[in-house]
Amino acid sequence: MTEPLEHVLVEVATGLWRLQRRLDPETPETRAAARQVRRILDVLGDADIRIDDHHGVAFDPGLAIDVVAYQPTEGVDHEQVIDTERPSIFRGTATLQRGRVIVGVPVKGTT
Repeated sequence: MTEPLEHVLVEVATGLWRLQRRLDPETPETRAAARQVRRILDVLGDADIRIDDHHGVAFDPGLAIDVVAYQPTEGVDHEQVIDTERPSIFRGTATLQRGRVIVGVPVKGTT
């Protein structure tokens, strides 16, 4: 189990990751907010806190992630992460949070 401060860190990092995914840095209304979120994420990175999204990564059962679903997906020719519900978060080499992902699998008969 993580220490109380690490729990707070995981919640903050996950919240920033979700916010970053929703903010479009090209939209004038959200450009400043997106830039500020990026700066905070950079500060976490400088402190050796890494947030891994996993989206688009080829799935390997040896990855330290939790698969919540396997979904037949048009256009994929191998198992790959098509959505991340929660990112993996690391502090140095320690895993603070395992990612939760949905893995796309080739649609039968289309490979």
